[in-house]
Amino acid sequence: MKLIAGTLLQEARSKGGLSQQELANRCGVSKSQVTRIELHQIQPSLPTLFRLLAAANQDLEIRAVTKDGKLTASQIAEQVFKELASGDEERAFRTCIALMDELSTVTPARLSELVDEVPVLCSDDRYNALIASIVEHFCSLAKIEVPLWTNDPKRFCSPWYASDIAGLESIAVHETPPAFARHGISILASELSRV
Repeated sequence: MKLIAGTLLQEARSKGGLSQQELANRCGVSKSQVTRIELHQIQPSLPTLFRLLAAANQDLEIRAVTKDGKLTASQIAEQVFKELASGDEERAFRTCIALMDELSTVTPARLSELVDEVPVLCSDDRYNALIASIVEHFCSLAKIEVPLWTNDPKRFCSPWYASDIAGLESIAVHETPPAFARHGISILASELSRV
């Protein structure tokens, strides 16, 4: 924390265009305390660090992160992006289906954390739509707010029958969950669990 606090403070003060003395005056601390924090010689308490950063028009966000090994929708999208770039569409599809496994076994609170960050857009709108529809589907099942990024027009596609099983398109239309249909995807129920 000592190195991080000093670096954060120095960057915040710089962005705010403040000298060490000006920042110290705004917070009611000594200039030498600001200097010692920035030089990583002392570690401020969290309330002091919050106060110093606020005086430089910066905010500090701290949150606990669950270490359960689950990948976020954003991390899955990055993998899909790379797989599509290398021409491996089958692997990209399997990676999207793996997202369903990641989201299907978590609490609503953890689900919200896993889908909060806006995923990168892939070169193929079908996969952007597939990721968005998976997230929307599981958020709806968990009765939690669906992230706004799922409504980005780039996360919808022309009708896509997402299966390599020919001749079952009409069945897929009937089996497709509403979130998938909304994003332009028809998918067989059996495909939703295929890894």
